[in-house]
Amino acid sequence: MLDIFLNWFVIAIPFLATVGAAVLSLKLPHERHYGNFVWGAVVVGLGFSALTYWQQIRTSQQAEASQREAIATTARTVSRETIDNVTVAVGKQYKDLIASLTDQNQKLAAQLSAQGKDVGVIKSSNIVTGKHPIKVELTNASSSGADASDRPLANLSWTQQADVPRDGKPSTVVNFRLDNSLELPAFLVVCDRPCRVMDGMAPPMSQTTTLTTANVKVVGLLFNAPRPLSGGINCKIFIGSLDDQPVAVDAVRIIKRSELPMEFR
Repeated sequence: MLDIFLNWFVIAIPFLATVGAAVLSLKLPHERHYGNFVWGAVVVGLGFSALTYWQQIRTSQQAEASQREAIATTARTVSRETIDNVTVAVGKQYKDLIASLTDQNQKLAAQLSAQGKDVGVIKSSNIVTGKHPIKVELTNASSSGADASDRPLANLSWTQQADVPRDGKPSTVVNFRLDNSLELPAFLVVCDRPCRVMDGMAPPMSQTTTLTTANVKVVGLLFNAPRPLSGGINCKIFIGSLDDQPVAVDAVRIIKRSELPMEFR
């Protein structure tokens, strides 16, 4: 309100001063009053100059305030738009990444399911965990009287080498390979001293059950997965000594179907 009044006042002063000077010049018949008139005009001029200067300062301050407000408003708008754009872009990127990872997980789960035999029925049993070995009575059945389905269809080749100690005992790793697929992958290991099976490994993933016999030098391992065990892949059986002396493997062979209890066939 003050600025509006000041603007009109500054505009009106020159006009009013001019009219006032004209009127006074007509009413001052004597020259002795002329000096007073001149000083009055000077005072009016100074007052008008002061008001004009004040009006210019206020106008400049208002212009600066308006400029700062415009800059701040523009900055807030640009910042908000930038954040919105970045949020949309990042959200789309992570959405695509999550979708890709989900698809890869689904494909991997399908591959693993297809590669291994369904062990859902025994997944919580000792057969899968291998925590409690299963005793198996091995017989020396003659191959001539066995059924054709009982005869292994694969040849086994193996080597052995010293492994890192396990549970503070010396250990040996048996590396073996089949030349053909084996439907029931069960293996017998004969040691030169009392031993035990520590673990087994067959790509791409393996689940095993430890087999024991009445002879502490003869142990076995049954692969619950993968089944069948494909030929041409490198597999391992880890053998641990029951004392402080290194164990050496004397023989490794495939266990026939008839040598296993019915629940493992």
